[in-house]
Amino acid sequence: GLDALARSGSGVDEGLYTQHASRRTYAHLAQLAAGLLEAGWPVIVDAACLARWQRGLFRDLAQRCAVSFRILDIQADHATLRERIGLRTAQGKDASDADLHVLQQQIETAQPLGADELIVTTPVSVTFKPAMLP
Repeated sequence: GLDALARSGSGVDEGLYTQHASRRTYAHLAQLAAGLLEAGWPVIVDAACLARWQRGLFRDLAQRCAVSFRILDIQADHATLRERIGLRTAQGKDASDADLHVLQQQIETAQPLGADELIVTTPVSVTFKPAMLP
């Protein structure tokens, strides 16, 4: 219900960052991905997927649709992530409410990839480059 660049003002465990909202968001993403897969399109889901159940949702969908499944594990050190959030906030051109408090909560609650997930994972290492951001 928000405009493309509108912020909700949600903080940790509020609004868009509640368990209920996360479950609704991931269910919606899975529904969209399923429709595209059933229509024969390839799909890349761009989501944090920090909890095992979130990754499992898309892995199960891929199995049901008989398509390959990969996890891109985007790896950046915490300082890089903090710098990117600071720059994004300063530019004011991004709708994300993910501030430093949200990042800290994500760092503290992220569930590591399991052995069964690691076999389908491609690690991608990134560094901070201000010119990369819009």
